[in-house]
Amino acid sequence: TPPRLSANLKYCVFESALEIAQEKGFAESNPFLDISGKDAVNKLCILLTHAYGLCEKPENLLHHG
Repeated sequence: TPPRLSANLKYCVFESALEIAQEKGFAESNPFLDISGKDAVNKLCILLTHAYGLCEKPENLLHHG
């Protein structure tokens, strides 16, 4: 099994953790959408549409980065 990312982050500061996540493909090269919460809220809107037929705009959903 591959090593867990968290095992490598025991004593990392945020910037170092983000760099490791980018190297491993967990974060985009431009991480704005990842760290702002916008990527997650966009995906939530897609899930709401497909699972429940609700068409909600991302700006109407509370999210934090």
